[in-house]
Amino acid sequence: MRAQDQEQLRDDLDFTRSFGSMPTGFEQRVQFALRQTEEDKTVKKPIFRTVAIVLALLTLATTACAVALSRTTELFTWLGGPDKAAELNAGEQVVSGKTYQLGDVIYTLEDAVWTSEGLYCAITARPADGANIVLIPEDFDVTDPAGYLVHYRRAEEIPADAPSYRDLAEASGAKIVQVKAYFQNAIDPNDESIDGDSGYHELPQHDGSIAIACQFYPANVSMQQLRGGECEVLIHISNHGRALDGSFTDDPFDVFDWAVTIIPEG
Repeated sequence: MRAQDQEQLRDDLDFTRSFGSMPTGFEQRVQFALRQTEEDKTVKKPIFRTVAIVLALLTLATTACAVALSRTTELFTWLGGPDKAAELNAGEQVVSGKTYQLGDVIYTLEDAVWTSEGLYCAITARPADGANIVLIPEDFDVTDPAGYLVHYRRAEEIPADAPSYRDLAEASGAKIVQVKAYFQNAIDPNDESIDGDSGYHELPQHDGSIAIACQFYPANVSMQQLRGGECEVLIHISNHGRALDGSFTDDPFDVFDWAVTIIPEG
């Protein structure tokens, strides 16, 4: 939007009170549409045109907010592209936000999605408050630039001066901790006969956290049989210390099988 347009926006409309939090720029687009309508010489058509514009923008805003709610869909869309996005968008989102602290690391199950093919979830691992640690994903070297997706073909551009995991640890006297999280093959803690195949991707983030995308495909039951209202699943989480030379240490070495209850929204 041009600067002169921004200066003429109306200040008598409280969008936050009427519609709640709106995406950045949404309020300006609606107000600009209203101002253009008010300048029109005709009366009836602009009124209906304005209402249509407002409703269309509200629909777009609501859709954008709904999509943004699923971290799972976001991660797997990045990993698998449009086909995976279509599968997850047709699935059923699961509410969570549950956390578990293992040693100095806090694991958060952001959300999950049930589809006809499998169960997917997004987990975030981050240092606990006050913990002097640097998190590193599995299969990364301590000399890799910290927080960058170096092992993916669609990896972002990495600055030449980006510090490595070892650089960060040396600068603050921190311990390097390798984190891991994935669905257990026997996913139901109450029924060990239900098993399948699981996998995961660990994606380092610029804020020092690790985003973990997990998937589970049942082998001896259907997804419909596995799912049923409130459901409890088993997620393996672990921390493993890494020395400055990259070798594994015994401190810390924490392992836990986390039984998490997830509740579908629908």
